[in-house]
Amino acid sequence: MNESSPQKWGLFIMIKVERYKLFFNSKAFEKIYNQSISEIIKYSENSYDVFFREVVKVSLDKGFCFILFENEEPIGYEIIKIKNKKVDGGFTFILPKHRGKKYSYLLRESMFNLLKDEVDEFSTYIHNSNTNSIESAIKTAKKLLLNLKISNTIITPEGISKNMKKYTIIP
Repeated sequence: MNESSPQKWGLFIMIKVERYKLFFNSKAFEKIYNQSISEIIKYSENSYDVFFREVVKVSLDKGFCFILFENEEPIGYEIIKIKNKKVDGGFTFILPKHRGKKYSYLLRESMFNLLKDEVDEFSTYIHNSNTNSIESAIKTAKKLLLNLKISNTIITPEGISKNMKKYTIIP
């Protein structure tokens, strides 16, 4: 668990990130996940069923899901796939009313710290219209003093995707 405590307007806000654990915080994940389904459908190149089966279920089964809490309330999550010490794909969601507060950056930074001994490379696919996620990937690489490689051509089972780019953070 990683915690930080930003103060805003005299209020004390407790932010923490927890790794998903069945029966420990799985209800919190379910609550926030259900609110993200429409965005998964919007940004996923595959069908929702394929995304759930190949990303969500695998991430939960292997413990590669990270939940962001504000004052004990789930407000976001990140799910990833890891193979051969490389993160290849995933999905980040922050509740709309909490966006613009650098929470996705805090979530990703905490995730990197929790995974630093398990992962050598982090790649994710970001839809070209998702400028907040693109900016977050760039900021994360800069802050952690890592290299960022951007691939313009993404080949999916359906063909070449012109709507997404692959962002890879490497040491």
